[in-house]
Amino acid sequence: MASLKSITYRENYKGCKHARTLTQKKGLEQLKAFKKCSQYFRENKSDYTPTCRTCGDIGGNLHACLTCASYHCRRKEHLKQHYKETKHELAIDVANNAVYCLVCGEYVYDVDIDRVIINEQRQAALSDLKRSDPSNFRRTAFSEWVPDGTEKAILNQHSKRPRLTEYSSLGLRGLNNLGNTCFMSCVLQAFVHNPPLRNFFLSGSHRKDRCMRRLSGDSKVCLVCELNLIFTQFFKGEIKPYSPHQLLHSVWTHAHHLAGYEQQDAHEFFITFLNGLHLHFQGTSKNCKCIIHRIFTGAIQSDLRCLSCGTVSATIEPFWDISLDLHSTNNYKQAGSSVPQSLIECLERFTHPEKLGSDSKLMCGTCKSLQERSKQLTLLHLPVVVCFHLKRFGSYSNTSTKIKTRIDFPLHLDVGPYLSTDEPSEISNQNVTINGRGKCTHQQGSLSKTRADYSLFSVVNHHGTLHSGHYTSFVRHADQQWFRCDDSVITHARVEDVLTSEGYLLFYIKDELEYVEKPELPTG
Repeated sequence: MASLKSITYRENYKGCKHARTLTQKKGLEQLKAFKKCSQYFRENKSDYTPTCRTCGDIGGNLHACLTCASYHCRRKEHLKQHYKETKHELAIDVANNAVYCLVCGEYVYDVDIDRVIINEQRQAALSDLKRSDPSNFRRTAFSEWVPDGTEKAILNQHSKRPRLTEYSSLGLRGLNNLGNTCFMSCVLQAFVHNPPLRNFFLSGSHRKDRCMRRLSGDSKVCLVCELNLIFTQFFKGEIKPYSPHQLLHSVWTHAHHLAGYEQQDAHEFFITFLNGLHLHFQGTSKNCKCIIHRIFTGAIQSDLRCLSCGTVSATIEPFWDISLDLHSTNNYKQAGSSVPQSLIECLERFTHPEKLGSDSKLMCGTCKSLQERSKQLTLLHLPVVVCFHLKRFGSYSNTSTKIKTRIDFPLHLDVGPYLSTDEPSEISNQNVTINGRGKCTHQQGSLSKTRADYSLFSVVNHHGTLHSGHYTSFVRHADQQWFRCDDSVITHARVEDVLTSEGYLLFYIKDELEYVEKPELPTG
């Protein structure tokens, strides 16, 4: 496999040609000079605050032109006005160092640009340390905090301290589009609003300074650390859109097939990202207990029933999502079922017994001869969070197309009718791979199948055609409030808006979590 150094994203992938001019030596030197000047003003002029050259505003999403170093606000379109007057193509967001292309009208990412910015930030941090009082860094023994007189006075003056309420906007933040990255933004929004995943990261369960992957020297790239940064950025109290360029670069490094600025499939990114998180959690053991598997992994039981004697042999297959067909097959037409109109119908089709043809006869251990079989899929073990993938893209009748069939999906879902009930006569292939992405049966600490009520908390939608489109999402926030996420724009949404949307990825979470020890399943 090629090393990271041998991969030049600017040459292998068609990104913003205007940003590529900045990566030439002269352009990078200009960027370094700008960062050094910013650091100088910060160190020597504490009262200096950059303002928009046109209106004097200190806010308004302030950007600095990377050609003439003048400041302009983007919110009032003074940055756009500056471009029309000067044709200066690139600017940098003063707050988060994201590079914005005025020609393309979007934020862009480049490895070399990111490397310069990170290096200058590192040098600035080292400079701050050198100028700091060494006594501030002396290690002291831990002791319980007891407020002194001054601190008590401050606390008394602010006896009514703000706290989070059901109307809090903390955790709501847009994500800048870095060049056809709406597919990634929607999945990240679903992750941020996934309660158990949110609780894991906000509790400090994974810290960059204690990351075993980094400490062991295996790699400088850790998707878990990058996702932890996403949670930090969402819950730090800022509402200005965030540019996840570090995570994007880490994803490109982990999954080369997703690298570049072409539109990707949100479902493919979801599965690839889960797998990357699993691997970067050092999840290589057969019975992995990483947070990804504890939240997302369920098990499907595939029963093959002998039509002669009724003997059932079962295969247990773990899953991270459930993909549901939206087109009608001959099997379902024969069963009197047409194209599904709801998620319930999709699940009924998914778990409907299918008679295998006479050319698919298998040896029956009881009959001691080749016999016809029927096949049925049921849910053996339920995950904390289940993702239903509505298969809207594919080739049907030798034609690649997108299925725009309206699929009704509920706010609350009972999957009890689709659980495994019969005890199989034989069990085989218990320890199988999840689509070839590492063995993990997750036998311990899974959820009891007696609790089967779920609630919707996120929906990812695709707008457009098979070859051209855009992704948006809905997320459930505090007190059952819903919001629509369209890259950097977050707007309040009604429940009706959510339930009448097209639906591509549907995320449901268990209403009750009941952890039990699962018994060891017998092997065939």
